[in-house]
Amino acid sequence: MRSFRFCPYCGEQYNNDQIESIHKHCEQCGKWIFENLKATGSAVIIENNKLLLVKRGIEPFKGKWDVPGGFSEPQEHPEETTLREVKEELGVDAEIVKLYGIYSPVPYTYQGYTQHNCDLYYQVKLKSTDIKVGDDAVGFQWFDLNNLPDEEDVAFVSAKQLIQELKSGTSKEAMTNSPE
Repeated sequence: MRSFRFCPYCGEQYNNDQIESIHKHCEQCGKWIFENLKATGSAVIIENNKLLLVKRGIEPFKGKWDVPGGFSEPQEHPEETTLREVKEELGVDAEIVKLYGIYSPVPYTYQGYTQHNCDLYYQVKLKSTDIKVGDDAVGFQWFDLNNLPDEEDVAFVSAKQLIQELKSGTSKEAMTNSPE
């Protein structure tokens, strides 16, 4: 895991042991930095035995399929994150049906830095079918649960795990309790 090389408080370079540690203590200013899991909120949208996926328009994984979702803002509950991301990526309001599953720790590498996420997936019901993609999504598609994308076409580790669970029938109740 590549990590911070300099103290964000005073700018002092960490020694090699500190660079590789997830808990960093600066010998110059005495401050601590803790690298923790980052929370995300994502939407599992299943209707009529079909899963809604968005095509990513930005890196990482530009052009790959993913569920609508993203990182939680500092004062935002992952449920709020999920609803915000659905609105940003699909242009429609939604409501949380229930917590679908938690995937953690999930490695997330961007621009050479790997952090770990705690991905919270919520089963979501759309309030409208008038979808207009935006934000970082460039397209969407409803996939039949019996014909989901191959793993290499899916963006993130947790989304791949979701797809695998749906393919194998070991999903976390999404298939049996899909919104009508």
